[in-house]
Amino acid sequence: MTRNLILFYSQTGNTRHIAELIQKRTSGTLCEIKPEIPYKNLYLGGGTRVKQERRDGVHPAILPVQADVEDYDTIFLGTPNWGNGIAHPLMTFLDEHSLAGKVIYPFCTHGGGGLAHVAFDIKKYCPDAEIGASFDTYGNGGSHAERCGCVAGTLM
Repeated sequence: MTRNLILFYSQTGNTRHIAELIQKRTSGTLCEIKPEIPYKNLYLGGGTRVKQERRDGVHPAILPVQADVEDYDTIFLGTPNWGNGIAHPLMTFLDEHSLAGKVIYPFCTHGGGGLAHVAFDIKKYCPDAEIGASFDTYGNGGSHAERCGCVAGTLM
């Protein structure tokens, strides 16, 4: 039996909302990546930290995750679109954990930028994983949010 992990980082709660819908549809384990020092609201000045991290090539320290990725076959990997790519806390996680041999389904929330380079970034960090179909949604999915959960269930 395939064991599903829904692993995500959520700045505003949008990605968490979609992750929870996927969890309901797949009966997977929900696991949130959290930075040691939380980001301030990106729209109220918190973006300065993100820009500085990007400029300096720094990935933030994260808290220990509550799941062992070795226990799972399939990973739904969620992130907001930050500057057309994955969020920095997710970069840290992928730097520290191998997902070799896993099947990964990337999902992304955004403010209008779409999937952009999210799937490409995940493939770069996880070259030995099988990257399945990706999907994205604007904000928390709005009226399409339930569809996101259904999409997750049909991808497998």
